[in-house]
Parts: sequence; C-alpha cells; structure tokens
Amino acid sequence: MTVGRFTSARNLAARLILKNGEKSTHVRVVDTPGAQAWRQGSSAETRTVVDAAWFEFDQDRINGDLIRTGDREVFIPATALGTVVPDQTTDYMVRVDGSRWQVISVGTIQPNEDLVLHILQVRQT
Repeated sequence: MTVGRFTSARNLAARLILKNGEKSTHVRVVDTPGAQAWRQGSSAETRTVVDAAWFEFDQDRINGDLIRTGDREVFIPATALGTVVPDQTTDYMVRVDGSRWQVISVGTIQPNEDLVLHILQVRQT
C-alpha cells in the first residue's frame, strides 16, 4: 500500500470542483435509540458545507430503476469531508437553493487506498 502518491490528483480534483462547483451542505443523520425499547430515541444532524460539482446523468445511463430521470451525480473532493464517507441510508445533500437530495449510492475514487473523490448519486426528495 502506497498512500500519498495521489496527492496531486486529490488537489486537482479539489481545485476544479472549487472553480466549477457550488457550495452545498452534506447532512449526516444519526439516530440514537431510547434507553428502553418503549422510549423514543433522538436524532442528531451533522452538517458540513462542501464544494460540490452537480451533474445530470447522461440519457444512456438512465434505466428507470437504479438511475431515474432527475437524479444527479455529485462530485465532492475527499478533503471536504475528512474521514467521513457518505452513507446512502441516512445522508442527504442540500443545494444553495434549499432543495434536498437524498443520497442513493456512494462511490469513491480511491487508488491504492488514497481517497481522492466521493461520487454520489442523489435524488430530489
């Protein structure tokens, strides 16, 4: 394992997204169960403002099942979230206009375990 060999790729991705992207908010929701099974638990949100590049999917990739019309692909530089990897069960993104987008799937570009980029598929809720 050679970590650190892709620093220039990580920096380039961050620069391009900063230049061509928009400020967005990554939201992680963490649910905590109640002390007893019959007690209501609580949930907390962690919000992180990130630079993100939003893209529409090419028509030939939309199959109506896994990728639907209206879904977006969001690129987030690895440096924006630190060690947090987005989760498709609870996380969502908020755009500048206030629209909320549920994370459907998560991909990463991670050569030799050197995290460069998060690629999210999101769907407007």
